[in-house]
Amino acid sequence: MQAQAEAATCGGYCNQKKDSTNNTGQGYSSASKRDSDYEHAGVAIAVHRRWVSLVEEVRETSGRNMTVILKTGSGKLALTATYGPTADSKENTKNLYWEELAQEMEANKNCIRVVAGDFNARIYEVQPDEKPFLGTNIIKRAGYLTKGIADNTKDNRDRFVEFLKTQDMVAINTIFNKPPQKCVTYKEKCRNTIQRERNTKGRIRGHLTIQSMHNATFG
Repeated sequence: MQAQAEAATCGGYCNQKKDSTNNTGQGYSSASKRDSDYEHAGVAIAVHRRWVSLVEEVRETSGRNMTVILKTGSGKLALTATYGPTADSKENTKNLYWEELAQEMEANKNCIRVVAGDFNARIYEVQPDEKPFLGTNIIKRAGYLTKGIADNTKDNRDRFVEFLKTQDMVAINTIFNKPPQKCVTYKEKCRNTIQRERNTKGRIRGHLTIQSMHNATFG
């Protein structure tokens, strides 16, 4: 099924179902906004106008998690957009996010599930028990998980990997080889204010490596 990002659906916190009186497939009824903007996070899903008639439900549980259910010939397809808290976020914010995402997975358990977005998780190494869920196409820092990694960064990594294991999902963008420029997802100012980055082979181009997981997961 071809999908292109032309028409964004659901701009606020809402739970929308198609209006049966609207044959265009573009009528939705929305629920009220949440009391909190959930740390100013926001996600959206865009669907080509040609496929709007396949949309059965739009469900946005918060600014961090949103799902669109599509009817397909092979069954229902649940597309979830997500935005995970950064490593330095409060623990209760992280707990809320992962609990909410787990509930979203449960609600979509009878669908073909695809989750895409920014989990704010840095992998660095793949442990033996993680190989069914993570590929080798990551920016590597050998030994970093046992020495050097910040506690909050490791916490985000562990939560993401646990999610993959619990939901029996694969971080699909780690399975396929990508050119170096596609592996670095953002640049960060370091102490000397130089913008730094490094490619997947570990060759330092006068700089330091930073990578965050902007993932698509399947299950």
